[in-house]
Amino acid sequence: MEELKIVLTNEMLSKAFDFNLPRSILYIDRSNVGLEKERMHNLIGFAQREPLVKDLLIYLASKGFYLIEASQGVSKFEKFINAESFKHNVKVKNLQIYKELYYTLDEPLLNFGKNRLIVLFSSVADFAFNADISRRNFFTNFSTISKYIPQNTYVLRIGDIGGVLGNFYMNTTYSNKIEEGVQDLIQFILHSNNIEKSDVVLYGASKGGTATLYHGILGGYKSIAVDPIVSDTYHEENSFDSHFTQPRKVSRLYPQSKQEKFSNFIKGREIPDNITILYSQNSPIYDAINSIVRDNDKENKINYLNVCHPEIKTHPDVAPKTINILMLVLNNFFYNLGKIQSKNIDCNDVTKIEKKEVVGALKLTKLILEKKSKDINNSYLRAYDKNLQNYQDYPLTKTITEISLFKLKGKHLSIVELDATTVSNEYSISISLEKSSILSKLASLTNIEKEGINFLFLSIS
Repeated sequence: MEELKIVLTNEMLSKAFDFNLPRSILYIDRSNVGLEKERMHNLIGFAQREPLVKDLLIYLASKGFYLIEASQGVSKFEKFINAESFKHNVKVKNLQIYKELYYTLDEPLLNFGKNRLIVLFSSVADFAFNADISRRNFFTNFSTISKYIPQNTYVLRIGDIGGVLGNFYMNTTYSNKIEEGVQDLIQFILHSNNIEKSDVVLYGASKGGTATLYHGILGGYKSIAVDPIVSDTYHEENSFDSHFTQPRKVSRLYPQSKQEKFSNFIKGREIPDNITILYSQNSPIYDAINSIVRDNDKENKINYLNVCHPEIKTHPDVAPKTINILMLVLNNFFYNLGKIQSKNIDCNDVTKIEKKEVVGALKLTKLILEKKSKDINNSYLRAYDKNLQNYQDYPLTKTITEISLFKLKGKHLSIVELDATTVSNEYSISISLEKSSILSKLASLTNIEKEGINFLFLSIS
């Protein structure tokens, strides 16, 4: 059969899914299950609270079925049979195909001298759980980069179609040709536009940094990888496996974990001396980069720039707070101005720097505190992000809980629960943040008391 439609029920969510995949199109209707407020959303957000749905999404991706659109709670998946037949789903201007990869190539702003090339690998999208595969898997980072590099530079962007949120530009259990395809595509662009290998620079942040580091070493290209994800552990354990990398009961999407892959990769290859990692000791993946990459880089071929900017609090902060250093390294690579060496930047007196309060509208639109019973373990914070179109629940305890709210530009919410033993009724406190910043709203709600429980918002940093 070409198409199949499945309507999810609560009974189906209590046991493993069992159905035969269609040849091409799969519709999954979740409009009757889950929290009523979320039933019109797609399956990706739902998978964050339903393990069996996560199993299903990873299984579908391992068979080449990718979410392409959603409407009224119905998610549509199409099988990637080949790039040409799937092309209608990737709504990107000036889209081109090379073998099974999608890409765009921007012409230089000016034609003079020898041609140059920058290759940009996409990070996880700003709307990470968006149903549109064009936004989710071919996200445009740094759209204005041509203004800040030599103006005779081509800009190559490569789509990361696959997985649930992308393949990290690496092989999966569905396709073992991705890495080879990326390398071949870069070579094709070089030959087609008379560009020397010495005039190529690879760049990416986060997921794109992973690809930059891997393909820079693999192809021997000048590369700057910003806070590359070289281990799946942090996101699996702290973000509900938000990258969909963890092997599930019925399938796995990647032949190896990133930590296994990169450890073996770094140990087993001759590392070129034109690779730079831009990262920060304030990022939660700093230690993984050091233990997996730096410790296995026995000859210290890679340059490590550790930046201690006071506004870097977590992983998503690294790229936007290090753009000045990024441009320094990129242009140094293009112009060959001098050798960059590993360095700690602003790390000596960073604790003495007074951070100015930043008041700006974030993506979060509502916070809800809910209590379901006397049991303290049933008390939680629920956060809703209208751009993700998804709620997340965060358990509250009697001690301070640091909660990383996904897709809030790396901001951290600190809360403490006081005297939580006397509540017997269900209650809900909603705080609308639609028209003002989190900082200004919570400043007026420093102490909330409801039916015997006091909630104190300590800080947003």
